[in-house]
Amino acid sequence: MALQLRYYQSDEGGDNYPDTDNVPSGAYIFKPAKDIQYSMPFINVSGHENCNSPFVQQTTLYYTDTISNRTARVIVRAFAKSQTVEFEVYIGPLPESMGGQEVTVNFFFYNLDTNNTFYTDSNGLEM
Repeated sequence: MALQLRYYQSDEGGDNYPDTDNVPSGAYIFKPAKDIQYSMPFINVSGHENCNSPFVQQTTLYYTDTISNRTARVIVRAFAKSQTVEFEVYIGPLPESMGGQEVTVNFFFYNLDTNNTFYTDSNGLEM
């Protein structure tokens, strides 16, 4: 599995996206700005830590982008009596901008045969 952290400039509304009501990006709407769809991936793992106990297994990944001097940290937890894997993501600093920014976590699985099917809950929180 590979993981990328990205951020996008938020849309402020009135952008004439087709088939939308031109509302801004917000709490329930992920809509990057139409003309500012750049993103900066965090793909270089600069370090990691593992912590295991009978209750939980935890791995912390540290990402560093040496060009922009930005960092990120991802904590992955797997609990012994649960099927849930928890991801906690810290990213920053984000560049200052006029408006909001959307942060996404992108998962890439290699050699995983899913028959082109992806399952998630209605909120997109569990896969």
